Amino acid sequence: MFGFSLNLVFLVGTQIFLYLLTRKITKSEVVALLTCLFYGGGMGTACIFTYVRAYSLLTMLCVMYTYYAACCYETVKDTGKLQKRYVIPAAIAAALSFLTHYYGIAYVGVYTAFFCIYLLCNKKIKSMLIYGATMLGSLGVFCVMYPSAVKSVVGFEESGGLVAG
Repeated sequence: MFGFSLNLVFLVGTQIFLYLLTRKITKSEVVALLTCLFYGGGMGTACIFTYVRAYSLLTMLCVMYTYYAACCYETVKDTGKLQKRYVIPAAIAAALSFLTHYYGIAYVGVYTAFFCIYLLCNKKIKSMLIYGATMLGSLGVFCVMYPSAVKSVVGFEESGGLVAG
């Protein structure tokens, strides 16, 4: 019961950030509310948030990361530079998603790569370096906090030997 209660909290958090993200993208409150309604009423949501697994937390953290990354995009587009008030929460959400599940690394990595390419194409080199370094810093925090994960990803056992197979 406790795990299901946590999943409900994660669902509410996901819905809040999904609303904020959709409103930021579409500039429409109605579309944002409809997005939350369709997402919350879908079978995929029921499957993710009914079973007690890490996917509900990962979903919330990835939506949070996407919202803050969209805020970074918007401030770079409007002002020409990143703002700490969006980069830091994006980095925290990224690090927490890494610690939740390996899929978070793939999601944030691809999003960061495309955002850095966008910044590079628009000659925002300083912003690209700051954003990329911050997300790499989040990955570094993950590696420091959970070094055995790095060993298992590269194919080494905890004892340091190569895994057969």
